[in-house]
Amino acid sequence: MAKVIGICNSKGGVGKTTTTDAMGAGLVKLGKKVLLVDADDSNPSLSKVHGFYDEPVTITDLMLFTSCGRLREAFLDEVIKKTSEGVDIIPNDEKLPNITAALNASKDDAVRFGTMKEIIDMLRSRYDYILIDTAPATNTMTLNVLAAVDEVLIVSQAQDMGDAAIEVLLGNVLETKKTRNSKIKFSGLLLTMVSNLKGSQSKAQEMAEKFTGYGVKVFSSVIPRGGSAEKFSESGKSILAYRPFSPAAKAYRMFVKEYLESEE
Repeated sequence: MAKVIGICNSKGGVGKTTTTDAMGAGLVKLGKKVLLVDADDSNPSLSKVHGFYDEPVTITDLMLFTSCGRLREAFLDEVIKKTSEGVDIIPNDEKLPNITAALNASKDDAVRFGTMKEIIDMLRSRYDYILIDTAPATNTMTLNVLAAVDEVLIVSQAQDMGDAAIEVLLGNVLETKKTRNSKIKFSGLLLTMVSNLKGSQSKAQEMAEKFTGYGVKVFSSVIPRGGSAEKFSESGKSILAYRPFSPAAKAYRMFVKEYLESEE
């Protein structure tokens, strides 16, 4: 039965998609069966990276059929694609924002907040891990994801604006735990794009101490700033395959191992 992890931050440009992709590829290399779900209704970059943007059927269709009570398990096989690295993916398309708007307008809370959960629950038995890439926003799509996941992995740059964005996310998760998903918890905080500059290192340490104090695990693995990580989206591959010997790829491999060890 899959563990479902939402890769989240209420701020964009922090490395959520890079992390989702790298974590999925890293888990597959360690023998795990993994599904990526592109639920970012603001910029479906995960789908674009792997060449699956605007497929005939996508997460949009799954959300639509589920909200109408018409989803059938056989239909899932038409939507799921496979990357060159052996990771399954449910792609996104330009119409997903319309689904978010429709969910937001629904007066039925089971539809408004539970549509993604219904889809994920039909997929759990197929995988070891399901990783969901989310939008940098507190909207109905993101709240759907929070209602569906077991854990939230916070991904953040070590910068002054990072604290406030994480605190918004913490509030959303705690509210979800009270109202829609009592089992949700934090996987931890992964700091990304950390440079060798003193200011960046100091901010990373400050954030680690602050959120550890909040009871959030902060992974000792830190993803360094580097061109290979920021430009992986042009490659059609995860950073692990695009630049396997880069500092960022090495850091992501260390993170995946650290994450698995934290589960034991």
